[in-house]
Amino acid sequence: MVDASPIQIDQHDPLFIHHVYHPSQSPVSTPLNSDNFGSWRSVAIALESKNKMGFADGSILKPTNPTKLSLWKRNDSIIRSWLLNPVNKDIATSVIYSSTAAILWEDLNSWYRQKNRPQVF
Repeated sequence: MVDASPIQIDQHDPLFIHHVYHPSQSPVSTPLNSDNFGSWRSVAIALESKNKMGFADGSILKPTNPTKLSLWKRNDSIIRSWLLNPVNKDIATSVIYSSTAAILWEDLNSWYRQKNRPQVF
């Protein structure tokens, strides 16, 4: 039998999900596209301010404890939504199937870096 009592997570723990965190939120107000990659830094700042950057950079590892794993999955899903929401729809369709926030973060950074390389004429 699984213990159904709620787990208490400290608000400073990256697994903590504040009641105002919602998947439809966007960490930036301007839609991101291949022309404004510099704005992508504001997404990292927003994630850092919410103690969630570790999900994007992969430093918060997937736990093996079933209760913490459930919280990790919920957080990871929220972060993936936050990363996809401000992205141009053409870009989003190419990265939407990334299986974790860390993979999505790397895919988006690779996509933007590729599109923002200096061009030689």
